[in-house]
Parts: sequence; structure tokens; C-alpha cells
Amino acid sequence: MSYVKVHTALFTNDKFVNSTKLGDFADNVSELDWSIGEVMDALRGSGMDEDTLIIFTSDHGPYAERGEEGGSAGFVEVNGVKHNLRGAKAQNWEGGIRVPGILRWLKVQPTNMEHLYHPAASQLDIFQRIVEAAGVDLASRRVWCLMYLLSWMWPRRLRLTKARRGI
Repeated sequence: MSYVKVHTALFTNDKFVNSTKLGDFADNVSELDWSIGEVMDALRGSGMDEDTLIIFTSDHGPYAERGEEGGSAGFVEVNGVKHNLRGAKAQNWEGGIRVPGILRWLKVQPTNMEHLYHPAASQLDIFQRIVEAAGVDLASRRVWCLMYLLSWMWPRRLRLTKARRGI
């Protein structure tokens, strides 16, 4: 499930307007939290909770040009010391690339285990790791996977390219 929250322009369901008394951004985060809670309740109710890999992450840091509405890069705590993150969306400073990332899969990793990973990682790694966890060897399928993705993204162009190459 993909959310447009908490990108600008911020819009919030009437139920959440001024609910936090901290402004539009906080109200937006509050609504996102509620919605994810509804999804989690549905998973628990269906009995699929333990078998479902849940990935919660963001695509980039804050949108600095929008000021307070654009969010904040925040800080990271390392060895008990807080470090403010520099940068924002479309910048390669840590504030532009370091985003929350939560993975939860109760069947594989029990809830009483906590791991905090400080180095930056890429969302590009997620597909590869999920496929590996499923026991699929992508090395032998690398060309096929690329061709499949390209055919989905640019169907007409790929068909022409395949025809020219006799594929």
C-alpha cells in the first residue's frame, strides 16, 4: 500500500484537522499513523499478521523549500550523541537520503528482537533481499528480470527493440 502522506500539499481528513494542535504536518502524520493502525488491525483480524512482511519507509528527506510544511530532516543519535542531519529532498546530504525504515515480519523476526541499523541503505536493496529470502536465484534471471521491467515501463519501445534484434 502506498501513501501520498506526508508530501506537500498537505491535506487531512476532517477528523484529523487540528487534532494535534501542532499544525498541518503533524495532523497529516497523525492521520497516517491512524491509517497504518487500521491496516495492522486488519492483518491481525485476518490471521495474516505473522506471515506478512511489512515495510514502512519514505522516498526522501523533507521538502525544504516548503518550510515547516515540508518537514524536517531531524537528527540521528549515535552512541548517545544527537547529530542534526544536513540537507533535504533532492540533495545527497544525509538529511535528503536518510529516512525512516521499519521492516516487520513476525514469523522471521520475533518482536522481542530489536535491531537498529545506522548506515544509510537504499530502497533499491529491498527487492533483491525479498527475492533472496524467497529462495529465488536472480543471477540466472537477471536479463529476464530487466527485460520484464523494461517491457512494463516502455512496452512499445521494447517490442521494437526486440524485433530489431530478433528476440
